[in-house]
Amino acid sequence: MEEQKVLKKQFILHIVYNMVAFSAILLCFGVFMFGMVTKLTFSSVDKQLREGKSQLFQINDKLEILYRIFDFENLGILDNGIHQFSEYNLSKRLDNPQIMLILRDKNGKILNADELGRMGEYLANIEFERENLDKIYQLKLGDKYNYRCLNFMMNSSETAQDRYIQLLINIDSEIGLMSNYLRIILYAVMLGILLSGIASFILSSKTLRPIQETLQKQIEFVQNASHELRTPLTIIQAKQELLLQEPNAKIIDQSENIVLTLNETKRLSKLTKDLMILVRGSHFKLQKEDVNLDEFLKTVVTPYIDIATAQNKKMVLNLNFHKDISMDTNKIHQLLVILLDNAIKYTEERRYH
Repeated sequence: MEEQKVLKKQFILHIVYNMVAFSAILLCFGVFMFGMVTKLTFSSVDKQLREGKSQLFQINDKLEILYRIFDFENLGILDNGIHQFSEYNLSKRLDNPQIMLILRDKNGKILNADELGRMGEYLANIEFERENLDKIYQLKLGDKYNYRCLNFMMNSSETAQDRYIQLLINIDSEIGLMSNYLRIILYAVMLGILLSGIASFILSSKTLRPIQETLQKQIEFVQNASHELRTPLTIIQAKQELLLQEPNAKIIDQSENIVLTLNETKRLSKLTKDLMILVRGSHFKLQKEDVNLDEFLKTVVTPYIDIATAQNKKMVLNLNFHKDISMDTNKIHQLLVILLDNAIKYTEERRYH
């Protein structure tokens, strides 16, 4: 029973360890996949912002060239110079219609509020830090609209003022996509953990089955060994006690008991060798020989008649076969010893078997 409890405990621990290992692998894989998808999704958005910035600088360079060629201020075409970006509606010059442009002066004041449409309702919530330039960050407006933002400064010529530009692109669809993907990953991980529990149970059962079989064989081995060793020792002890009861008897008178003791001693030695073979995991080879069954049974049973008599029990032997058979005497002897030992053990006194 104790061995079964230990084996059951090991079985449960084996399942737990496998589930923890599988779960850790699945969680790491899920986190890795979510991180990769998030990075790839937002890297595409960030690329659009950087491309918008690059396009605006290209427009600015072209305007600088025009300014050097033509003196627009002296011609009275523009009051504040061609670099008054708000008058040129820079957002319409961007190729990407998803990008929203906010133009600010050097103090951070928004110059193109009229061009922002409904976005003007949230202008007060749009943060701007002059120190945080050329860095892409995430902004949330009204607790429900999400944007990726990029701030940078547009340098102008000596006759025009410097301007700060904020580029914003809505990422609500990307956030929704990532939320759905995260939900899918969580469901997949939970399903994976469930399947890992089933797989762990199956694998643990198959892994521990040889151990269980080995443990059962060990128990049987110990039980059989106790039978095999106890019987010869009991016979030897009984015969030696008989010899001590007649200390003046001659050897010739006790020759039968002495021969029986020697035979059991030899058998005990043989059993010891057989046990060593079992421990080493070797296999027995049957060594058959022709023997007279009556004589063989008499040799095996005779010592147990005395043992039964000593326990106030009676064993009767009737031999009428009178034939020779081919068998491995050692193995059959061991089998009969177990049967006789159990017969004497489980037979009550003064009852005959």
